[in-house]
Amino acid sequence: MTDSSIRQFIQKLAQREGITDQRIREIIISAFRDSYCQGENSHDANLHFEFNNGLLVYRTYQIVEKINNPNREITLDNELIKAGKIKDNVLFCPVDTKNLPFSLSQNIRKKIEEDLGKIQQRKEYETYATLQGQLISGKLQSIEDDYCLINLGKGIGYWEKKEQPLIEEKVRLGQRLTFLLKEVRQEGDESRVILTRQDDLFFRKALELEIPEIKNKVIIIRDILRLPGLISKIIVESKNPHLNAVGTCIGKDASRIRSILQITYPERIEIVSWRENKTELFFNLISPVKTVSLVEKGNDWEVIIPSSRMSLILAEGGKIIEAIGNYLKKNIHLYTLEEREKEESQVIIWNGNLTFDEYQKLRQ
Repeated sequence: MTDSSIRQFIQKLAQREGITDQRIREIIISAFRDSYCQGENSHDANLHFEFNNGLLVYRTYQIVEKINNPNREITLDNELIKAGKIKDNVLFCPVDTKNLPFSLSQNIRKKIEEDLGKIQQRKEYETYATLQGQLISGKLQSIEDDYCLINLGKGIGYWEKKEQPLIEEKVRLGQRLTFLLKEVRQEGDESRVILTRQDDLFFRKALELEIPEIKNKVIIIRDILRLPGLISKIIVESKNPHLNAVGTCIGKDASRIRSILQITYPERIEIVSWRENKTELFFNLISPVKTVSLVEKGNDWEVIIPSSRMSLILAEGGKIIEAIGNYLKKNIHLYTLEEREKEESQVIIWNGNLTFDEYQKLRQ
């Protein structure tokens, strides 16, 4: 390559990789030296590089009277003396870089690509390490055995497949999703950007992003009751008695909750008002389902609901009501009004959160 072409090559490569021209020269030198010195007659060879007139490579030998190391030393009666130039008792013998063996050329190219890849890995680590604990978005690139690979634009993120058991049904390749950057894991020369949607911090960050009252702690998130990938019930409390926590989180015309759902998709969100009283909190958690009766027997709750609402409260295979019971530390037993009346020859006590009119209509 000519002086101008090698300079242009180095400048373009440096610009593409976002590193200095000098670093590119160092990579070329390292790749050439490592590959060239693998040969049987080139092991332990000294090489000299010049970039003033294209790329010039010289194999150097110390001129001596008696040779101890044939890879580094030479006598004046050697034929190679005529092929090189001598400076300070060192022979500079030019290497024909234009006619290198194919395997050597391939090795040099491979090592340059490997070194550039390592630089990009380090840059990726430094870039994403500063974003740890923050939200980041990317496109689902592929689904592997253990991970889903996420194209983050300037790198690849790893999302553990076990986090999303319904992933193949709910998302598609190329779809953009939002994640919490959990950590940047260094594994040898490689770095892995580990993403998560299961951590509750993912939801807290999403809520803070769209609801400034949460970020400013005017509204407090008391708890997040989650079935990752399916539904989250966000339990909130307002520190301002004149501010409705649920309404504020949902926003005018549900604008805030819609924006949050775009981040958390396909996981649904329900905003629930906090209550100190467990019974009242239970009513809020199962809304819009209402109860006819709730009878406490120690840690067991017998709950009677309208038969028309049983399928709703047992949604997702009963996982939601089970999670509510675990959260409240109660064993919840569900019955329809008809089932309970058949089991017991007594009047059901109306003490649930059905209104009188709703209860009367149910009894008709």
